[in-house]
Amino acid sequence: MTTIYFKNVTGFADLKKQYRKLAFENHPDKGGDVKKMQVVNNEFEKLFEYWKDRPGTDAASSYTNDYQGASYNEYAYNVCREYGYTGENYDRKLYKNDLTKLFQAWLKNTFSSCKWSVYRRDYNSINIALIESDFPAFIAGKEKLMSDVNKYHLDSKTELTERCKEVFSIVMNFVKSYNYDKSDSMTDYFDVNFYDSYSIGRYEKPYKNIPVQLKSDKPVKREKIGKAHQAVKKALGSNYFADCYKTQYSKDGLNDKTYLVEKNVLCKKAFYDNEEYDDPLYLYCSGLTPAKKRIEQLKAVGIITQLTTRGIVQFVKYTDELQKQLDIEDKQASKEKEVKHLVNK
Repeated sequence: MTTIYFKNVTGFADLKKQYRKLAFENHPDKGGDVKKMQVVNNEFEKLFEYWKDRPGTDAASSYTNDYQGASYNEYAYNVCREYGYTGENYDRKLYKNDLTKLFQAWLKNTFSSCKWSVYRRDYNSINIALIESDFPAFIAGKEKLMSDVNKYHLDSKTELTERCKEVFSIVMNFVKSYNYDKSDSMTDYFDVNFYDSYSIGRYEKPYKNIPVQLKSDKPVKREKIGKAHQAVKKALGSNYFADCYKTQYSKDGLNDKTYLVEKNVLCKKAFYDNEEYDDPLYLYCSGLTPAKKRIEQLKAVGIITQLTTRGIVQFVKYTDELQKQLDIEDKQASKEKEVKHLVNK
C-alpha cells in the first residue's frame, strides 16, 4: 500500500506510534495544516484496517496495548483528546472580562516601555495587540502599520525581529497558562476557555516604534484654534469627513480600477500592512438609533448631515452661523501666520 506520510510500517503497534507523531505535528489545533491532517487520517484509516488483525515484527513495542480494542474512530479521538491541555493558572472562576484586565495589568507591568491593547470582539475571544514599542517589531525594509501574528507560526514570520518574536512568545505562553484546550477538530468538537489572537497594531490604530528618549524640559507648543473649530473637532472626535474610494484589482496588476464609493461621509482611519485608508462608519448595524443619535450630535454644533442608503452619515453643509464663525477664525489664523512669517524673517 503506497502512502505519503506513513513510512515502512512494521506492524499495528508501529502504525499507532507513527500516527501519534504525525497527529502531534500536523493537528490543526496545534497549528498544523487541515488538508495534510486529512490525508494522514485517510491513510491511517486504511492502514488501521489492514494491520489490526495481522501479526507484525513489533509485538514487544510499548504501543501494543495503546487503546487496545479501539476502533479507528475511537483511537483517533482519544489520541487527539490527549494532546489537549489545561494551563497551570486556569481558574474557572475567572470570567473573560477578568482575564482581559489581568492580561492588561500583566503586560503593563512586564513590558512597561510598550503600549498594548487587550480587547474583546465577541463572547469567547481575547485579542492582544502591540501598539507601541521601544524596539523595532519589523526588520528594516519590511515595516508595516498593522500585521496579524499567528501563534502557531511565530517562528516563520520572517519580517519580525528576534526581539519581537521573543516578546510575543513570552506573552503567548503567559496567556496560554490561563487557557485550556480539549478540542477535537476531526469531529468538529471545540472546547477552550477562550480563543486568543495577536497582532502588531490594530485595524484602527497603527503600530509605532518609539525609541526611549530623554525627556525635554521645553514646553510643547500647541496650535491655538478658535471656539468654532474647537466645537467641530469635539463633535467629530477621531472621525472626519472624506471621499471613500475602492480599488478593484486585476490579476495582472495592470488594469486596476479605483472608483468613488461614497462622497464626503463620516470616516475613521484604518490600517493594514503598509496601507492607511479612510474607512466609512456604517451605523445601520445596530438599527437606526446610533445613526440618528450621531446626526443629532453633529447638528447641535451646526453640522448638517444625512444618512445614506448604505447607513453612513454624509456631510451636507454647515449652518450659516457656524460657517460664518469658521470663516472669521480662518482669516484670523491666516493673518497670525503672516505676522509670524514676517517676524521670523
